[in-house]
Amino acid sequence: NLACRPMGVEVFVSMITTGQPPVPDYFVEDAALNRQRHDLFHEHGLVPLDADAALAARGQDGVVVLDTRDVETFVQGHLPGSLNVPLKGRFAETAGMFLDYHGASVILVSDPGTEVEAERRLARVGFDRVTGFVPESTLRRLETDGRLERDERIDPAEVEAQRADESVVFLDVRGP
Repeated sequence: NLACRPMGVEVFVSMITTGQPPVPDYFVEDAALNRQRHDLFHEHGLVPLDADAALAARGQDGVVVLDTRDVETFVQGHLPGSLNVPLKGRFAETAGMFLDYHGASVILVSDPGTEVEAERRLARVGFDRVTGFVPESTLRRLETDGRLERDERIDPAEVEAQRADESVVFLDVRGP
């Protein structure tokens, strides 16, 4: 094993840290939480929210609506002001970068039956304040009422065409 060869501390640290992704912001919060005594996480029956309750709750007292559906589904219709972090992939790590660990709570929008998995994965990164979820029936009702927002995805050819327009701002939100 390369890491077990005799070497100085500086060489060892350089070897194991080279090429590593940046440390997510929530690691600091997790480290502090891990030094504190707290109750064990218990999955509980998440409260389903009706359309009006879901719309009224978002943005109040730091409440975040976290939509865990895939990007294609999200752009077709989502609660205004919600954040999209798909459950597939690096969900907890990515969501942990956006959540306020000091008092905010989360309402989940998820594919049917996946809300408990999302709650559990958030708890694993130290975020255990999921207060409810928006059932699929509520989303359908909001869509029927015209209260969902829609986004557009554009293909690379359209992006290239817009690059010449100086009024268009491109913001790359990918990690380094």
